[in-house]
Amino acid sequence: MIEDALEVATDPDYRFDLAMQLGRLEVAKDIATEVQSESKWKQLGELAMSTGKVLTNKNSIDFGTTQLGEKLDTVRLPPWAENPVDFVHKHRMVLESEYASAHLHEWIDLIFGYALASNFLLVL
Repeated sequence: MIEDALEVATDPDYRFDLAMQLGRLEVAKDIATEVQSESKWKQLGELAMSTGKVLTNKNSIDFGTTQLGEKLDTVRLPPWAENPVDFVHKHRMVLESEYASAHLHEWIDLIFGYALASNFLLVL
């Protein structure tokens, strides 16, 4: 029923919402491109990440090769991840954990150089 509504709807906002509900990323992407809405791109990105589709090269895009000459393609998942959805889910669980929240300031210091510069000075 929602599929039918998506096919006949003409309002871009309504079509985008329907495409998102159905998980039709290509349709939602086309609409986001057409209307150039930052909020639609954010929603689309969140859905793409949550489905794990950003980790697969469904369209066989040529991403080049590695330094060893291997073709870059779909992301190779670590052994502890059953599939792309599981990979994203486990990362979200860790990043949204109490531990991560409690240590966020340390990560920010490391990424933005405060802790990195301090450690460098200790070595000298």
